[in-house]
Amino acid sequence: MFDVLDFNISPNQRWFVKLLDAGATATVELYNTAADAAAGTNRVAYATGVAFGADVKVGATGGSPLQADATLPLYGQAVSKFNTALDYHLRISGADGDPTKVFQIGPFTDLEAVEDALMLTEQVIRDRATLEINKGTHTAVHRALRTAGHNPTLEQGACVTFTSAKRGVTAVRQRVQSIVTTVSIDESREVSFFDELELVEYQDFSRT
Repeated sequence: MFDVLDFNISPNQRWFVKLLDAGATATVELYNTAADAAAGTNRVAYATGVAFGADVKVGATGGSPLQADATLPLYGQAVSKFNTALDYHLRISGADGDPTKVFQIGPFTDLEAVEDALMLTEQVIRDRATLEINKGTHTAVHRALRTAGHNPTLEQGACVTFTSAKRGVTAVRQRVQSIVTTVSIDESREVSFFDELELVEYQDFSRT
């Protein structure tokens, strides 16, 4: 499928790039608005005879130039390379038979890197490290218990709320790791069913 891999167009604004299959080659068209791109009107610039391929440069020396349209709209202007050290306006990919596609690109900005000295104070580094430690640190508490009766709807992997006065826990969320259903027959031949559960509780650790 047609795709825009990179762009290097001046003026640095929002552009709409239209890629079309023109038979043996592709055509690249540049518009100021999505409506113009859809209608094919007020085209700002174009390139014809663009080869198909996985990484094709448009506007490179010896390749297909991106040239201003003869009907350049009054609010537009001729395009050039934003970074003159690069030898292309666009890098695209596509194959013969790909359907027409329109891509919105730009504008891009020159923002300071996150590694700016203002963001690398000792306190910021410490706070960030503490956050990462707290996000990734936990422990698992395993419990084994026997229920008073058999619960046929309980399934392995289910999350249950566990309360036990004997164990001193109230409304603790547990995950059922395993279930063993046991049948007991007493001397009077009374049959009793109960479940033996292995539960696990995950607890977060926080560095203070």
